[in-house]
Amino acid sequence: MTEMEMLNFVKDSFPTLEIHEIKTNNIGWDNDIFIINNKIVFRFPKCEKLISKIEDEVAILKQLSSKNPLLQIPDYEYIYEKNTIIGGKYLFLEGKAIAEQQVQNISKNKENAK
Repeated sequence: MTEMEMLNFVKDSFPTLEIHEIKTNNIGWDNDIFIINNKIVFRFPKCEKLISKIEDEVAILKQLSSKNPLLQIPDYEYIYEKNTIIGGKYLFLEGKAIAEQQVQNISKNKENAK
């Protein structure tokens, strides 16, 4: 899906969603990401065979959130087109990506798992 196709899908599927700001991230290997108004994240797999990875991720995240972890876990909703899963959406979680952290700082933090 191109960025324009993703935007049109979001507008058509969520007509009451007022869009004031869009951030895109297409540098990942598996998904293209739209962040709308810094509130809602839409993830679209880059190809059809990667949809099963979103299904696996949702299953794992549901298991993790049932354990009441200290970190925030996205509460995914599948998004569909013609009764087929084409991606997921969840509320935006504030914070920094782990890729933005310096590895030595992560290992020094006593709160991180060993």
